[in-house]
Amino acid sequence: MDFQIVNITKNISGSISLPASKSISNRALIIRAVGGLFFRIYNLSESNDTKVLQEMLFSQTNTLNAEDAGTAMRFMTALAASTFGEWIITGTDRMKLRPIGDLVDCLNCLGASIEYLENAGFPPLKIKGIKLKGEKIVIQGNISSQFISALLMIAPYVMNGITIHITEPFFSKPYVKMTLQLMEYFGIKYLWVGNEIIIKEQEYKPKELTVESDWSAAAFWYEIVALSENADIILTGLKKQSLQGDCIIAEIFEQLGVKTTSVKNGVRLTKTHRIVKNIQLNCSDFPDMIPALTVSLTMLGVPFDLTGLASLRIKECDRIVALQTELEKVGIYIQTTDNSMKWDGVCSEKIYTLLFDTYNDHRIAMALAPVSLKYNNIKIKNTDVVRKSYPEFWNDLIRMGFSVDQAF
Repeated sequence: MDFQIVNITKNISGSISLPASKSISNRALIIRAVGGLFFRIYNLSESNDTKVLQEMLFSQTNTLNAEDAGTAMRFMTALAASTFGEWIITGTDRMKLRPIGDLVDCLNCLGASIEYLENAGFPPLKIKGIKLKGEKIVIQGNISSQFISALLMIAPYVMNGITIHITEPFFSKPYVKMTLQLMEYFGIKYLWVGNEIIIKEQEYKPKELTVESDWSAAAFWYEIVALSENADIILTGLKKQSLQGDCIIAEIFEQLGVKTTSVKNGVRLTKTHRIVKNIQLNCSDFPDMIPALTVSLTMLGVPFDLTGLASLRIKECDRIVALQTELEKVGIYIQTTDNSMKWDGVCSEKIYTLLFDTYNDHRIAMALAPVSLKYNNIKIKNTDVVRKSYPEFWNDLIRMGFSVDQAF
């Protein structure tokens, strides 16, 4: 479905109930499955990614379809490899282009039997699960933190445990930290020294969990506040002291005129108009924030030099190419490398009726929607992609004064 988005007011106020964190939800589901436990998970994410993972976990067949859910593909690969049985794990055409070789190599080093059914290093996979045996394994830190998290969550049930050495550069450390904190919540002890994580053989303990709201979803509301004339928004369910590393978005957007204050049931965002003249950031620890941040910087006219972006090339789409291509439609020409984006602050032309592509990527769609605060009457293709992480996004925009109508 394609939407036309018109911003009726540049003064934004109200309260938004953000979706539950799919990162926490998916890790909790895997931990529960690895341990063969039952415990209640409250406020479980309703995102498509989490629904896909649940369908895979409770499938009655041995062919599992991760669709376009990266966490489901990576986490289920490790779970299947460590569980007796035989499975085929596949996904969408895009998923078949997303590398998984580093994870498979590590699992095979632990005694797993995993074969590639099409192209080496990529899904689909044929997996024969067994009881894995502990080894010291080495994995690259600049590919996907989900590979590391997948290995960590099965580690307590690997014979003699696992020692993981992560080579530099080590990106997305906060996601690994989130995984370990959740494992600790469920009774697991670990040792993290430098770039080595040691987990001995042990057992998860059942314990109820209430999932936090999603800081990665909050990024788009920070963007909206930054691009508004005045704003006062409460985002319920968020904690400034969070398991989620993406809470760093509050610190980053303070430089773009957004103040964050803790309130009883969440956080309050207000517009301050104090905006930096330029920004340089290594973004390797928060790659999911980059679409919202990049669009915000360009719409505010703030020159930037963003590095640590290599993992954006292998997301739901190549997000560097997507952002570069779509922002050219408003006369913004971003210089890119495999690992960076840079903009000099110059906007060469203005186009007032815009049709944006989303590349089947939820974060690209949501990052482009607030452009309507600067260029009214924009159009966005394939808006259904937001179901992957934030199914109510368009309805929440309407609640906050945006007009969202089927475009054509």
